[in-house]
Amino acid sequence: MNESDNPMQLARFRWLAPLILLAGALGLYGATFSRTAFPGLPAKSLAWHLWLDSTPTLLDSLWGRLVRLCAGLPGDSAALGTGWRGLPCGALCVALLTALVMRVRHPVHEAHDPADMRREAQARLLAGTSAGLVLMTSIPFWILSTRSLPGAFHLLLLLGAAGLFSEFQRTGRPAMLYLLGLLYGVGVTEFATFWVFAPLAALLVVRAMLQRAEFRWPVLVRTGLCVLPGLLLYVVNAGTLWADPATRLRGFSSVGSV
Repeated sequence: MNESDNPMQLARFRWLAPLILLAGALGLYGATFSRTAFPGLPAKSLAWHLWLDSTPTLLDSLWGRLVRLCAGLPGDSAALGTGWRGLPCGALCVALLTALVMRVRHPVHEAHDPADMRREAQARLLAGTSAGLVLMTSIPFWILSTRSLPGAFHLLLLLGAAGLFSEFQRTGRPAMLYLLGLLYGVGVTEFATFWVFAPLAALLVVRAMLQRAEFRWPVLVRTGLCVLPGLLLYVVNAGTLWADPATRLRGFSSVGSV
């Protein structure tokens, strides 16, 4: 057996591959990101979140707070500051996707055969690296990561939730489910796709608990309760929007309607 084919050597690449692709994505996006407000939707998005538009947006409230935070920092360009903070989101998405795909196990003929274990490790390494490279070099995702848009930040939230669920599958620690619930609550207020995946996420959590023979109602209930603090962002966002007189002009009659 060659030293490079040793399963322990391949296991090290499960950590190295995401880190290498993280560094590559940071280099690629850092060299090509827009240092000014890019014409079109990126510029419009900045205007919305900086409250320069006559009709404040009701979307991407958490991202909007990051944009306004960047605008308040020393510097000449809010777009530059937002770009520097959106850029790591894209790079982290690449690393997270690589690590998550490399966790997916592939069927082998003999679980204790070193040759089959080696081939499975190679398949996981190839699958994860390919997924990360495809995402990193995808033109739509490159645009999201380099043009002051919230898309990469939203995908990072989704992948973070998937990572916490994967960690629960691996370790069985209830703390992973509690963190997943908190992140999911925040994600629901920020990105509507979390609503779409909510029934599937609930089913997968129950299925994972049953597979591990660790299904407990108290853990499931506490996980659901952990979603509530994140959902409180709805109230905070409504109050922030209601304080803007332009919101009332759009037909909203109360904070609750917002």
